[in-house]
Amino acid sequence: MDCEKPSPSLAGWKVKTWVREIDEIKSLPAKEVKLPPGMTIEYGGLYQEQQSSFRELAISLVLAIVLVFITLLIEFRSYAHPIAILTGVLALGVYCLRSSSPARRSTSFR
Repeated sequence: MDCEKPSPSLAGWKVKTWVREIDEIKSLPAKEVKLPPGMTIEYGGLYQEQQSSFRELAISLVLAIVLVFITLLIEFRSYAHPIAILTGVLALGVYCLRSSSPARRSTSFR
């Protein structure tokens, strides 16, 4: 016999909407339910995993930039060249991300 926990479907909801709903639900038990000592309520799931992954990705990105800067600093033995190189690369990366966003895409072929 296959036992599965019931899970609500959030299909069609915007992320901000269901995060707001979950925050409201999370505040209810604290107000209405008195738990015995040592018992807690914990919410998790895909959103929590996504936030954790984005946090780890941001830390990895910053660490990679610092390590590249240190490598360039050792190689060029000055601050000017590594700063110029990383500024150019980061500016290009921001430009590419902004220009590839769905809001900026045009579907007309004129």
